[in-house]
Amino acid sequence: MIESDFNLMDYLTQIVGSGCVPIRLNPETKTPKEPFQHAKQRFQKSLNALEAANLMLEWTASGFGVGVLLTSDFWVLDCDSQAAIDWVEEYLYRNGIECPRVKTPHGIHYYFRVPPGLRSENLKNHICHPTVAGVKYEADFKFGPQSMVVSPGSVVRDKAGQPVTYNPLNEWCEPPIVDPHKLIPGLSLYHPANPKFAVDDRPLDARISRARHYLARHARVSISLRGGRATLMNVMCHLTVFLRLDPDLAVSLVTKRIDSKDGVVGRSWNDRCVDATHIPYPWSPGELRQAAIDSLKLVPAYGVWLLGEQARRKTTIDLLGEFLTVLASLAEPDSVERHTANDLRAFFLIWSGLTGPDCTVTRFGSAISRAIDCGWVPMRKVKIQGKHYYIGVAKPDLTLALCSQGPSMGLITETP
Repeated sequence: MIESDFNLMDYLTQIVGSGCVPIRLNPETKTPKEPFQHAKQRFQKSLNALEAANLMLEWTASGFGVGVLLTSDFWVLDCDSQAAIDWVEEYLYRNGIECPRVKTPHGIHYYFRVPPGLRSENLKNHICHPTVAGVKYEADFKFGPQSMVVSPGSVVRDKAGQPVTYNPLNEWCEPPIVDPHKLIPGLSLYHPANPKFAVDDRPLDARISRARHYLARHARVSISLRGGRATLMNVMCHLTVFLRLDPDLAVSLVTKRIDSKDGVVGRSWNDRCVDATHIPYPWSPGELRQAAIDSLKLVPAYGVWLLGEQARRKTTIDLLGEFLTVLASLAEPDSVERHTANDLRAFFLIWSGLTGPDCTVTRFGSAISRAIDCGWVPMRKVKIQGKHYYIGVAKPDLTLALCSQGPSMGLITETP
């Protein structure tokens, strides 16, 4: 074992023994040198707490930094100013609480346990600089397995460029259960409820074809250390949740070479992923499969947009129907006033409260033409010098009717 005081070793074994996962960082930084999933797989497969602690010391001795990924049971309060430290220390003293403390370049890490009633998949990973009684403290709340803190014993450089070691400030003790709401009443701990979304309900063959087209032409490739994992999860979520493909099929598609039907013949989506220097950096089969499984819990961004778009289209169609009913009630067979589709559309937009993009001239013109052709609106459609006109309603009557009454249905402002 590498030379180290027993206090540090005690911290490391207790932290990883509680399920926190060690992860290697780039030298003297807080930047991970490897994806979170690599670290989790290494720890789960082969390391016990003592082996993991020794590995962390070896990394430090070799010049690398060390971080830990928290468990769902742990949370860390990272105070970066004396005011924040005084606030926390006063709370701990007043309540007779003792907890592990680690000195950082600018403050202190306080280790706590999450109350069982607060644990949830919707718990935020990171709450930065909350406000207490109108005062903004330089403190971060960090929760859960997607949140990383620098480990005791690791070395980073401070703002002046000087190396600083994260050192324990007291003997290790069992982290107490502390409710963050006791520190900050009303603190928002959870992500908003997942929004509703649409999914592709076409047959499997059509969904697979759509997936190939998406991967060839629209899916962003991941760039390591620049949101690469988030990109991977978004792509997998589109495949597994929006397109409703099996995780194994999704993995097969992202690793399959693009053929001529989907775009330019070339490398698969995974083979086009790169590192920060644009050198190819594909995901491993294990990483892809785990991402595909994890993505089943996510919300597809395109599905959220599509559901909103469908709701907006339904609103437009319903309002168009009501507007055509108004036109039908105002029709005068003897009227000779001419209106273009754009003229009538202008009345419709003012009356309905919609905007131009909600109902294009083409969509409006098609709707009113179909209504006339089917006999729903007793107006005439004529073509004069190459332009289409609609005849059969007087402008003053139209203006008065539309200004005196709005649509009965109102506007839909929330997706169903």
